[in-house]
Amino acid sequence: MRPVKAGPVQAFAAELRALRRRCGTPDFPSISRRTGASVDALAEAVAGEHLPAWATVAAFVRGCGAQAADWRGRWEQARDSLLVHIPTPRRPV
Repeated sequence: MRPVKAGPVQAFAAELRALRRRCGTPDFPSISRRTGASVDALAEAVAGEHLPAWATVAAFVRGCGAQAADWRGRWEQARDSLLVHIPTPRRPV
């Protein structure tokens, strides 16, 4: 697997990859059969190119034998880090 750039999305993907390793590195087709998530979506979740949808993360985590609820906060933190605050232009007084 190629190195992943640093950033919140990439860090989250690295955490998912670590979870998968801890549970014995099941292949994506096995996780897909257990959860109904597509193989492509599961593979993209750990690629670190974009933040996966929560439903994909929840399926991935369940497919690795972990509790999805334990991962919701991590996913929300990564999501929130992507939100860019664009200030509203001020009107002259």
